[in-house]
Amino acid sequence: MVANDVKQSLVNLIELGDRWLATKTERHLNINTLSEKDGYTTVPGCMAAVKMRISTAQSVISDVTGTADSRVALGMLAYLSMELQGKEIASVLKLDPQQFCRDLGVSDLLPPGRLNGFQNMLRTVQQMLQPQRPPQQLDRPASATTEPEQPAPPSSSVFINEPTAVRAAPATSTAATGPRHDEVAVLLSGGVDSSLALKLLKDQGVPVRAYYLKIWLEDEVAHLNECPWEEDLSYAQQVCAQLGVPLETLSLQKEYWQHVVQYTLHEVRQGRTPNPDIMCNSRIKFGMFYEYVHQRHSLIATGHYARLESYAQSSIFGRLDHSQLSADDLDQYVIMRRSPDPVKDQSYFLSNLRQDQLQRCRFPIGAFEKETVRALARENSLPTMLRKDSQGICFLGKLSFNDFLGHYMGKSPGDIRHYVTGDLVGRHEGLWFHTVHQRKGLGPLLNNDNHHAGPWFVVSKDMEQNVLYVTNDMRFVDTPRRLFHVPEVRWQVAPPVGLAEGVTLDVRLRHSPQVAAGRVTLASPNGCPSDVRVELVELDRGIAPGQFATFYLGDYCLGAGMIASTVDDIHSYHSRMKATRTASVPRSTSRPKATSPKVHGAALPRSIEI
Repeated sequence: MVANDVKQSLVNLIELGDRWLATKTERHLNINTLSEKDGYTTVPGCMAAVKMRISTAQSVISDVTGTADSRVALGMLAYLSMELQGKEIASVLKLDPQQFCRDLGVSDLLPPGRLNGFQNMLRTVQQMLQPQRPPQQLDRPASATTEPEQPAPPSSSVFINEPTAVRAAPATSTAATGPRHDEVAVLLSGGVDSSLALKLLKDQGVPVRAYYLKIWLEDEVAHLNECPWEEDLSYAQQVCAQLGVPLETLSLQKEYWQHVVQYTLHEVRQGRTPNPDIMCNSRIKFGMFYEYVHQRHSLIATGHYARLESYAQSSIFGRLDHSQLSADDLDQYVIMRRSPDPVKDQSYFLSNLRQDQLQRCRFPIGAFEKETVRALARENSLPTMLRKDSQGICFLGKLSFNDFLGHYMGKSPGDIRHYVTGDLVGRHEGLWFHTVHQRKGLGPLLNNDNHHAGPWFVVSKDMEQNVLYVTNDMRFVDTPRRLFHVPEVRWQVAPPVGLAEGVTLDVRLRHSPQVAAGRVTLASPNGCPSDVRVELVELDRGIAPGQFATFYLGDYCLGAGMIASTVDDIHSYHSRMKATRTASVPRSTSRPKATSPKVHGAALPRSIEI
């Protein structure tokens, strides 16, 4: 802990927890699988999931071990373990949690919610040590589920801020009522869309169980002194209480880190444009989540704006090359359509789902416009009826993307050079902090002589030489592109007929109402139908490697793939522009020779709707 420095104290806790866990057997275990039969007790009153067990020798605590789904909470557990190890059981039972925190000096360094959690960890230890209340009697029921008919905990409970919804059971276990394959798993985000989706299914008489997925990187937002998902979970709890629906909270932070966050960092390091929300849908919400709950649920419903219908009964039946599908497959296959609300349509974010994932999906509000959703929410007095839509990358909350990159990727200083002359005009702290066409934030990085020569814009990034190229001439900023290569398209049903000769489809390159017409052909003669080349009818100034291109036939979403490269003759274009510009700029022999830049249009994700 660092006196009077909350942020540094939280960072120190994170580092302590990481070191501590590395010495424990729990480092190899998933917290969702740890149960009472293994000797673990869940700590009530913590918004994070914390499970611990105690070892004693005679009248002394020999070890306190466990794990948590938050690195801050894990650090708190490690700190508590170090303080209690070797102490007499009798003395620990006499400790007052509030005075204990004051004596340790953490009362003024932990935000209120985390301080309560730390005190409740000590209370849990004390109850586990009570001879008349062995640990196994303190754990949650095996289902670890909040059922609405259960009475709320009494106000005199020793635990502070105990949430009304607790952790989900492992997917390998079943609730008290046994397997319920007819029960639909509804993912609640705490927003109005998923709330109404739950309400509609409930009104239709569909058996439902709600889930809140915890995927926040809590250590990244620790310096904000709040749990970013606390408010979301509170709204989800209120909705479920009103509708009489059981709610479970499932921590998938580790899986999210492995399957989404690491992908995002890798793409940025390569100078490409990641889309974490597309990966979240395909790998987490309709991927890892289903792996946890598939023994209890065969269907997953969400509040996404998209529609599903039978491919065999769709208006484009026969326009896809389904020759490899059997008759039974054709009857079961579904195809996704855009929402009638062009602004809210989320088919772009769902375009990388597999067919088996689509068949498990239900989108109850997919046929509605946003105004209708709001009106129905008000009509039913849902607690979320006035809540604003979420914006931003789903795992960051209020944390800026640059702060996130700085935390995990650090700094890598390099030159900022004039795109035409090659002159050194400043220094950058890392190419991943900059996007093509960027203007804001360049001023402080430029040399004094160049401050007033702007405005300056980013033209390209040379990842190998770690050079950022800028210009104050707009002719070099607006770089048109028309052609690009998508080597691994995931066609959700089948590829369109006529790829060998070329077929005209609508193409969406970002989450927006706009689509662009393009000619899609096989990348090579007799090549694989998932490897395509795209030529847009009109130039697009925002194509970048790493982006996802989604293909549509009318309203129907056919599939998507990651752009590997743009294949326009961009360097020829810039060469022509350079020649025009340089002809009027006298060059000094002392100027450094301009390096031929590699153009990376890596526009980092800005505001991505979830």
